[in-house]
Amino acid sequence: MSDMQLLFSMVFNSTSFLNGNEHWIPLCLPKFNSKGFLHAYIWAEDSVAIILISADKNSFFNMREIKEKVLAELTRTGIWEKVLTSVRRGRYTIGSTLHHTFFPTPESSARVHVLDL
Repeated sequence: MSDMQLLFSMVFNSTSFLNGNEHWIPLCLPKFNSKGFLHAYIWAEDSVAIILISADKNSFFNMREIKEKVLAELTRTGIWEKVLTSVRRGRYTIGSTLHHTFFPTPESSARVHVLDL
């Protein structure tokens, strides 16, 4: 099982993470580094999650700020409502394929996950 499968299984198979609250948890991704921990910021609405991962255990507030910016942009462009509507209908028909990119932010060890629609 890949690290991302482990992460998604943990988040989406537990109602604890899908309650609309923010979560900050230590996270071991064994394929990435079985001897260390990263930290995950998890926020979800209606089974759609924004998950940000950082090597810095003190970056909770930075991750919260990044989540707010991503959510604001998705909301501004109408993408967030399309995703939620699709999930509520039980199908994912946004009209195009979702792509993602990971890149490090210069001011921290955080990684930002960008969706290109």
